[in-house]
Amino acid sequence: AESNQLADPLVSPIHCDLTGLPPMLVFAGGAEMILDDSVRLKANADRDGIDMTLSIESEMMHVWPAIAPWEPASKRALTTAAEWLDSVI
Repeated sequence: AESNQLADPLVSPIHCDLTGLPPMLVFAGGAEMILDDSVRLKANADRDGIDMTLSIESEMMHVWPAIAPWEPASKRALTTAAEWLDSVI
């Protein structure tokens, strides 16, 4: 995105009013460049009354749950996601 578009809510959800969204589960890697955005999204969800679970795995990069079954942390993420889905459905 161009720099003048970065604050556009259609470009980044950290600039949105999250009111009315369903519960969310977000995984973030402790070593990813956009970790701060995930933390900010969680703060915004709390502000807007949205039930959001943020799971941060230290030393992991972006989309780390996708590398299962090779990475133990990714296997745990899939288990966490299944348990989370079971709790909200």
